Amino acid sequence: MKQQSRLGWLIVIIVAIVSVITGGTLFVLYRMAVRDQGAWLAYMARSQASTIEAIGRFDAEHSAQAITGGAFAATLSQIREAHTRFTGFGRTGEFLLGQRTGNQIVFLLRSRQMGVDTSVSFSGQRATPMRRALLGESGVFIGEDYDGIRVLAAHEPVAELGLGIVAKIDVAEIRAPYTRGAGIAGATIVVCVVLGVGAFLLTMRDEEGKITTTLSSGQDIEKRKLAEQDLQVSEERFQRIFEGMQDAYLLVGMDGGVTLANPYAADLLGYDSPDDMTGLDLADGLAADRDDGARVLDQVRQESSIRNRELPLRRKDGAVLPIEGHMHLILSDAGELLGIEGVFRDVRERKEAEQELRKLSKAVEQSPAAVVITSRDGVIEYVNRVFTELTGFAAEEAIGQNPRILKSGNQQASVYEGLWRTVLAGEPWHGEFLNRTKDGRLVWMSVSISPITDDSGEITHLVSVQEDITERVRAQEELIAARESADVANRAKSEFLANMSHEIRTPMNAVLGFSEILDGLIQDPVHSEYLRSIRTSGAALLTLINDILDLSKVEAGKLELQFGGADVHALAVELQTIYGQKAEEKGIDLLVDVDDDVPHALIVDETRLRQVLINLIGNGVKFTAEGHVRLAISCENPPGDDGTVDLLLDVEDTGIGVPEDQLDSIFGAFEQQEGQSHEAFGGTGLGLAISKRLVEMMPGTIHVTSEAGQGSVFHVRLPGVAADEGLQGDDDTAPVDVDLVRFAYATVLVVDDVDVNRELVKGYLAGYDLAFIEGGDGVEAVEKTRESRPDVVLLDMKMPRMNGIEATEALKADPDVSAIPIVAITASAMEAEREQMEALVDGYLTKPVGKVDLVTELMRFLPHELSTPAETAPEQDAAATGELAIDLSPAQAAELLPDLRELVETCDDLSTTLSMDEITEAGEKVQALGEGSGVTALVAWGDELAAKASLFDIDALGPLLSDFAGIVAQIESVATGDAAAGAAPAIDGDAARELLSLLEPEQPVAAELAETLSMADIEAFGARVGELGAARGYAALTDWGARLCQQAELFDIDGLGATLGEFEDLVADLRSLTA
Repeated sequence: MKQQSRLGWLIVIIVAIVSVITGGTLFVLYRMAVRDQGAWLAYMARSQASTIEAIGRFDAEHSAQAITGGAFAATLSQIREAHTRFTGFGRTGEFLLGQRTGNQIVFLLRSRQMGVDTSVSFSGQRATPMRRALLGESGVFIGEDYDGIRVLAAHEPVAELGLGIVAKIDVAEIRAPYTRGAGIAGATIVVCVVLGVGAFLLTMRDEEGKITTTLSSGQDIEKRKLAEQDLQVSEERFQRIFEGMQDAYLLVGMDGGVTLANPYAADLLGYDSPDDMTGLDLADGLAADRDDGARVLDQVRQESSIRNRELPLRRKDGAVLPIEGHMHLILSDAGELLGIEGVFRDVRERKEAEQELRKLSKAVEQSPAAVVITSRDGVIEYVNRVFTELTGFAAEEAIGQNPRILKSGNQQASVYEGLWRTVLAGEPWHGEFLNRTKDGRLVWMSVSISPITDDSGEITHLVSVQEDITERVRAQEELIAARESADVANRAKSEFLANMSHEIRTPMNAVLGFSEILDGLIQDPVHSEYLRSIRTSGAALLTLINDILDLSKVEAGKLELQFGGADVHALAVELQTIYGQKAEEKGIDLLVDVDDDVPHALIVDETRLRQVLINLIGNGVKFTAEGHVRLAISCENPPGDDGTVDLLLDVEDTGIGVPEDQLDSIFGAFEQQEGQSHEAFGGTGLGLAISKRLVEMMPGTIHVTSEAGQGSVFHVRLPGVAADEGLQGDDDTAPVDVDLVRFAYATVLVVDDVDVNRELVKGYLAGYDLAFIEGGDGVEAVEKTRESRPDVVLLDMKMPRMNGIEATEALKADPDVSAIPIVAITASAMEAEREQMEALVDGYLTKPVGKVDLVTELMRFLPHELSTPAETAPEQDAAATGELAIDLSPAQAAELLPDLRELVETCDDLSTTLSMDEITEAGEKVQALGEGSGVTALVAWGDELAAKASLFDIDALGPLLSDFAGIVAQIESVATGDAAAGAAPAIDGDAARELLSLLEPEQPVAAELAETLSMADIEAFGARVGELGAARGYAALTDWGARLCQQAELFDIDGLGATLGEFEDLVADLRSLTA
């Protein structure tokens, strides 16, 4: 009996223990669920409060008015739109957004009941969570809500907007799974008790022998399983919430180490699983800044909780993430500190969005253009600072108005109609308005209006960007007026230049033409010199005219370069000759340095390149008082596979230099260095401007490096200059000896309104079998062409009654005479007129016309042949027989021999090596010796040798080099007296004595001129001595004077020194004749 009693009590105790454990477990789980749900709701409330504050701040920054009225409604609309789509609160979960109005709480948002707004008393018990939020408190509350239902609510203030937010859920929804679990557990316990009692009773009756079976119930077991399943479902639901959170959850122990993490935290921080994070130190391992992490933990320990705290965390791979978190202490029921719980959110997108918003806000506000945002109907909602400055309307004056407040009344209605038609079709509109500001000023505005659409494509706003273009419009109007004035001036200038060209070239045609004809008729040396001076001066005047026209073309951008083969080595020597005398007169050195790797034949515009270098070297000589001017020509690289080089030309001087702030301005037209003395240096300021334009057209670059007082270096770089390999081998362009041309009988019609010009043409062609018909204008040209049918027409272009173009058009339109070739002869140098004439006529000549040009042009249209000369020149006869006319005294010949014998050895070696550069150099040396001694045979041989070398004529070079020894042998015979033995004396004794008496007083003059090298005095001295020799039949003296004048004209400094030094020898020869 006692055993049965003990067994019964044991059953009762076991049932009681099970009941207590089950009930306690359910209670603990329920408390944890409430706590976790409260933490979740608190985090959600804080997060949404931060989002709403961010929206409010953005609208405040981008609205010209405070967050009230329409702007607040726009903010509230965005909040409502965001939260109507929010899910994740459970069946009864709800967001509440409220505002205090007097003693009422007005609910502006209820996420599950979006109908009519509800209000409750501020002091009522049912508004406790919202009241606390509006009072600035944050936390979790369990009690009745506005609808009388017991809820778990998290309340958070939205301080910047004066609002409160509550995230709540019914307690009954939280309690439901645990109530259901408790019911199941209770039923299980009751069943267990009943079964236990039944078992006890059955056991008791067994002992009495009345009942022998035990009672079991499968139904009770099934109920227990259901209870366990409900408990498992509840736990799984909690686990799903924990694992499905879209925020990182970390549970940190008191030592700072992580004890629990959710999957999102592991994924966010780059760990394979949450378990990998267990044990990581929050401050020392996860926080990007260790000290910052330690401060956060200390702050939580001191304040119990913190919210919206930024704590950048470091991923496993080392990357740092911007993180914002809420953290609070976890306490036991006894108040013991168990750890720190934190919920963290990745705020990268928010940070980026905020940064973009700040940029956009600053860009709009700081934009140099006026920005206006209007509603779809055109009501102004926003204007930036520039708009208010531009129009005079303050922001509060403009907002709410229509942009028509700016209308000036000067715009056509069709413009506005087109504007609205465009923007309402969803397209941007661009145009210009003449607007009126608040103070009545008229301003031109360039306006761009773009529509803004929502997600559905509906236009919600219009953005207008406006720029003040009043000055631009005024400048355009002034530019149009200036352009019209410039066009008038340009036409006048073009007419002036055309008339100047014609009026100067027409008489110059006669001056130069008849000078050329006389040159072949006059034999007297003095008269020939006079004639040469006329031709030289005329050519200089013609060059001046061409320079003026070129300047005009450069300014108009119509100058065209003429590329061809040129030898920059020879060009450098020429420039040294031109400026050597001037440099010597100033006591400075003129240096020329051309690298050997610079090809001799390059494709450039030689005339324009010479013009550039003349400007640069001329400036260097002008502005340098002591030191030197140096021209250096080199290649930046050797010729490539394409046969091109980058040509570098540097002109360096040690002159006054250019200040750094004027290095660019000196290249401007009519610009000169500031402070430069015009009296000392003169100039127009055009040289560098023209040079820069020419270099850029070549195409190339030019710049200067300089310091004031330290000199300057002008650098010219011409990239990709081609080497002209075929330049020397092309004989097709060799000039024709017009004296060998024989025309078949033909008739030439010469038409010119100037009689002298017609006479000039006839004079040029006087030696040919041609008949001439003359006409004075275009009308006569047409009439006489139709009457006489000439073989060719030479037609001036500018004539009275009918000009040459009109006459040509008339003749070419007549089929009976259209085939007769017409050659235009014009004094115009304007490119447009030239192109027009060349399209009409068959040939074209520009005044002044030379005989060679005229005959060469006629050869294109008239039958002709080239005859053999009937009589060769004396030098040619002599060369053919091996005898040369050498007008040298034995002493002069003996003086030449050492240099000549050395050159004989050089020529022998060169006939084997055939080095073109060395052959050319040898030819130049022989030519110089010939010019210095007056031996024309040496000059001719040197010229021919250099020419054959430039043509790479290997076949001709060998024999020519071999001939040099024979020339030297004849000079040796003169030195020994063999050649002079049988020759008649050049002058008799009396004439020699008279001439000697006249020349001896001139010896000091020659010596002084050799020192001063005054070109004008030297030329006068040469002419005077030549006249003395000519008057007395002494050819050596006549030739010496002519040679001296020629060298003075060419600024041949070296040649002048040598020739003046020969004057003593001339006097010595005369003394020998008087002995």
